[in-house]
Amino acid sequence: MEFAQATVHRPVRLQEIAAAAGLSVRHCTRLFKEHTGLSPIQFCIQQRMAMAENLVINTSEPFKQVAMSLGYEDALNFSVQFKQHFKMSPRHYREKARGR
Repeated sequence: MEFAQATVHRPVRLQEIAAAAGLSVRHCTRLFKEHTGLSPIQFCIQQRMAMAENLVINTSEPFKQVAMSLGYEDALNFSVQFKQHFKMSPRHYREKARGR
């Protein structure tokens, strides 16, 4: 979990998470689900989206910059994942959070 939080600025692979924990992929996945209810990758996405939410609400950075700071290759990929997670686009989420 610490590894996932420390690497929130980039995408990670399941093998990286397991290696950082000194576990097999299967055992790592089982322990993650047992303790968090999520797969390791789902947990990493959740951490990235929490950071994205913070940046979208509390900064005026362009969404392209937010995407790049979280390791997304392009703003469109970031926007799609953000919309899947929060059920609205980053722009709409920022406007709603700011009462517009």
